Amino acid sequence: MFATDCPEELATSSSSTNPSASNITVLVACESDNWRVYVPVRLSVSAPQVTAATNLDRGQIISENDVTMSMVDLHRFRRQGFSSTNLVLGAKLKKNIRVGEVIETRDICVVCRNETVMIRAVNDGMQITTRGVALSDGSHGEQIRVKNSRSNRIIDARVSGIAEVTVQF
Repeated sequence: MFATDCPEELATSSSSTNPSASNITVLVACESDNWRVYVPVRLSVSAPQVTAATNLDRGQIISENDVTMSMVDLHRFRRQGFSSTNLVLGAKLKKNIRVGEVIETRDICVVCRNETVMIRAVNDGMQITTRGVALSDGSHGEQIRVKNSRSNRIIDARVSGIAEVTVQF
């Protein structure tokens, strides 16, 4: 039996329950002409990700001209990237990145190990600042350990900006 032009809208269905599957089979049917066919389908889910606009070198500070937004197939790219260029601007690269590559969280540090940072301690509108040294790399929102330069105490603080961490007290 051959499929004909269906006089009504085609009915489609799939028994796939895996939301991350990139290949599924879809049943296409024409009820009025009494035919059905299984069609292999390749799914693509794309989302905007920050990519390198030029070749970038390890240790380089990322500027606006260095990055762009590109649509990336999320089935092929399974690592953690960035959905906004603002999240990477001013960050330091931990490895070389070629033009067109997605910039991943592990590729940059907003606060880098052994770097001098501003520690902001905040509580109910009151703010105290001092200097410290980052004991590990960190990106926006990550918690890292920092050594207070005045007291030599080691504290846990959250990365809040370029060379800046915040702690609640």
